Order: sequence, then C-alpha cells, then structure tokens
Amino acid sequence: MNVAILTQYYPPEVGAPQSRLSTLARELARRGHQVTVLTAMPNYPTGRIREGYGGTFIREQRDGVTILRTFIWPTQKTDFPRRLASYFSFVLSAAVFGSRISGRIVPCG
Repeated sequence: MNVAILTQYYPPEVGAPQSRLSTLARELARRGHQVTVLTAMPNYPTGRIREGYGGTFIREQRDGVTILRTFIWPTQKTDFPRRLASYFSFVLSAAVFGSRISGRIVPCG
C-alpha cells in the first residue's frame, strides 16, 4: 500500500509528534508499505532552518521512508501574524509539492 503522511513537524526535530510519526512511518515501511512523508524543512523549536537543509525542496531516504521537505518561512516570533505566515508558507508549499505525490489519497483522523 502507498501511504502519505503530511506533517509540518518531523525528525530531526525533537518532540512528541515527530517521534510518533517517524515511528509509524518506519514501522509501515518495515512491513512492506511504500511510505512518503511530506514535511517542512526542520526548524522547530529554534525558528531557524537547520544546517544542511534549506531551499524550496529536498528529497531524503531514511529507514525505508521517502521524506519530501518543502519550503517554510520559519519564525522565532510568537506573535499571531508571524506564526500564521509561517504556517501558511508550509500549507502553500505542501500543496504545490504534494500535488506531485502519486496514488490515491485517503484522509483519516
């Protein structure tokens, strides 16, 4: 089965959602599924893109999982307008690059 996971937060960032989703992706891949994660460039919790990442798009393979990283405008600021701009930058870039993922999308949750 082809599985696509869409999340703004994914390792190497550290946190509960990152840990749960990477464990899920790895386990599905281990069981023979083709897993693709569409996520942002790692920037949490510092609000800065981690060294070695950047630009508009990066493709990685890790633990049998294809990771597609898209542009995000990171911010350290907690004020509503800047946070909203950061979230929407990921929404827009994920929509552009997500449309290139082949297969049927079945929403869950």
